[in-house]
Amino acid sequence: MSRLIITSTVGILSYFICLWTKETILEILLDKIFFNTLSILIGLSIAIVGIFLGSVNSLYLSLYKMVKKDGTQFSDSEIESIKIGLDSLIKELKQNSLLSIYGLVTIILLYIFKTIDIPHIRWFIHSCVITKNFTIHLFIIFISALIFWTIIDSIKVVFSITKSFEFTREANHPRK
Repeated sequence: MSRLIITSTVGILSYFICLWTKETILEILLDKIFFNTLSILIGLSIAIVGIFLGSVNSLYLSLYKMVKKDGTQFSDSEIESIKIGLDSLIKELKQNSLLSIYGLVTIILLYIFKTIDIPHIRWFIHSCVITKNFTIHLFIIFISALIFWTIIDSIKVVFSITKSFEFTREANHPRK
C-alpha cells in the first residue's frame, strides 16, 4: 500500500474517532494511557534499531569471510547485492525512527499548546465541532497512528533482513 493511501486512511479514521468519542473520554485516553504507551513503544523501537544496526555493522565486517552452503566464498557482485539490500533496509529504518521521534516531539508540543491560553488570541475557527481541543486531539491521534505504523514497519524491516541473503542463495541454488 502506498504511503499516501495509508496517511489518508489514518487521517480519516482519526477524524471519525475524534468526532464519535466524547471529549472527556478522549482526554483521559490521550493524556494518560495513550501517551505513556506511545513513549514506551518508541523507546523499544529505538532500542530495536540500535541492536539491529549493531548486527548489520558486524555483518558488513564479516561479509567477505562468509561461506555459502556449498563451501565457496561469495563473489564481489553477490556481496554488493547483499550490501544494497541492507542499505535500503537501513534507510527505511532510519526514516521510520526519525518519523517516530519527530512525531513524539510534535505530540509533546501539541500537549503544551493545548494548555496554553494566550490572552486576546482566540481559536480562529468558529464551529461547535472543530474546536481547539478537537483539532489537537485529531492531530495527536493522527500522529500516534502514524508512529504505530512506523513501529510495525520497523519490525517488518528487521525481520526482512534475511531477504538480502535469499537473493544470493536463489541465484546460486535455484529452486527446482
